[in-house]
Amino acid sequence: MDQGFRSLLDAIAAAVGDVPGDVADEHRRWHLYERAIVASAGLDPLQRAVAGEPDRALATTVVLRMLERVPDGEQAGWIERLQPADRATAERRAGEIRTLRRAGEGELTAAEAAGLIGTWSDWLQLRLAGQSTDPELLAILAALGRTRRIRNTATAVLKALSR
Repeated sequence: MDQGFRSLLDAIAAAVGDVPGDVADEHRRWHLYERAIVASAGLDPLQRAVAGEPDRALATTVVLRMLERVPDGEQAGWIERLQPADRATAERRAGEIRTLRRAGEGELTAAEAAGLIGTWSDWLQLRLAGQSTDPELLAILAALGRTRRIRNTATAVLKALSR
């Protein structure tokens, strides 16, 4: 493990009040990264560490978690830290998060949702079903959601709203 990467891990650990431990172990690195994400501490060295992370799946996981926490305008900076071959998943998730945020702000119309639901991932459909308070969107998800879990979640939230 190169010294520059090790220095970034040390900086993340210091920011969250931890010790890096055996950073050769990807589980230990994930623990450290997760603490930084949850605490919103050490995010600058975390972002730089993603580019040097030897485990590409771990780097992608960190970026996917961060995409939910940063404003839309900062998402590209995180995605760019991934290897080019790993960016498509993160770019798709960034778009899904923007859709989720639009729905939360009441900017996603029922007509738009009905036309797009077939292109949405299970992740997005389930998040919308669990978080939306828009009865029309929930009705669409209850009827057209890809999985039973999505349809049941939307139905339950819709019933709870009508009480």
